[in-house]
Amino acid sequence: MIFVRKWLKNIKAIRFFDNNSIAVLLISTLLLSTALPNILLIPFILSIVFHKKDISFIKSPFFIFFAAAVTVIILSAISQGTIISDFNKLSKHFLVLVLFILFYQVSKIKQAENAFLLGSSITLLITCLIILFEYFDNPDFSLANGELVNELLILERPYLGFAFALATFIALKKAAIKPKYYLLAICFTAFNIYVSARLAIILCMLLFFIYAIKNSPFGFKKSLGIGLVLVIILGFFLSLSDNFMKRIHLDKDYDKLMIRVKAYEPRFIIWPCTYNIIEENILWGTPSFDITENKLKNCYANEIEQDDKRNYYINEGFNTHNQFLDYLMLGGIFSVIFLILSFLIPLLLKNISFEMKIILIMFLAFFIVENVIHRQLGRYFFAIFAALYSKPRNE
Repeated sequence: MIFVRKWLKNIKAIRFFDNNSIAVLLISTLLLSTALPNILLIPFILSIVFHKKDISFIKSPFFIFFAAAVTVIILSAISQGTIISDFNKLSKHFLVLVLFILFYQVSKIKQAENAFLLGSSITLLITCLIILFEYFDNPDFSLANGELVNELLILERPYLGFAFALATFIALKKAAIKPKYYLLAICFTAFNIYVSARLAIILCMLLFFIYAIKNSPFGFKKSLGIGLVLVIILGFFLSLSDNFMKRIHLDKDYDKLMIRVKAYEPRFIIWPCTYNIIEENILWGTPSFDITENKLKNCYANEIEQDDKRNYYINEGFNTHNQFLDYLMLGGIFSVIFLILSFLIPLLLKNISFEMKIILIMFLAFFIVENVIHRQLGRYFFAIFAALYSKPRNE
């Protein structure tokens, strides 16, 4: 026992990396590697074990309601006897809670923000170089081509675009003190426009509008005018992007526009199929992931007339593309209510920071169009940013 105590004291004395340092390193690698963040998670956990823990997260309304949503999903799986077969997929939701608790211990918020900006900037540079090389080889290539985009971009377009929207948020936040960060925000936004990341573009425009008002030294009316001008300028650049115009299938004829959107937007098929499945058991959700997946595939087979399109949907096995619908399927009405409250209650409370409210709005939008928690990067993003801005901290 004496030997063990001495060994533990020696471990505690080693301060090569504290939990903040490891967290900063982990955050900087999020966009650059899928393996490194998971590897760094081990020493990060160990560093927290030997430090004083901040347990005030249990008072966070976001944590309380999100934990309730996950609990309902787990109870639903237990009651329906699928807890073992669905364990790997259910653990993804529980992992968000674990990551939130871990990153809640991070006290150096500015360092964490700088780490994310560094990783995002490196990712932006690498991606631009890849696109530049592709342009030299094939000057006529189009980023409106989804398959080509996935080959060229380091991450899938929705997640890369959202990452750069988060980076834009951090840059604009810092620009109030150091205006040079505006340039970084413009670079991230310009890239999102170039690759036509639709949701990310909307979020970036909203961020520029909000921070033009918040950071402006002028009165509210002048600041509002500046914000509107910035949005108009961004809108003008959007109209110049052929990739973006093709991605939104713009047409002056409304009927033709709707036909194109329905033909190319998978959610017009996925969401009605999801709704039909949810109707069968809205109280406690569907019995298992496998059953849900098979029912979705059957629906695609029945609803899609074109052979190549139908085979594509079935082979890809598209999920619900909406985190709220996903929770409704997994845990029924109670789980989705708690998930909605995890966003709504913090947005309504006065003692929640402005930054946390912005983050919640961004993730609320992302949850509407993607199953964010199903992806490793989505889980890290959601847990880390929610944890960093959940309460005031000493820098």
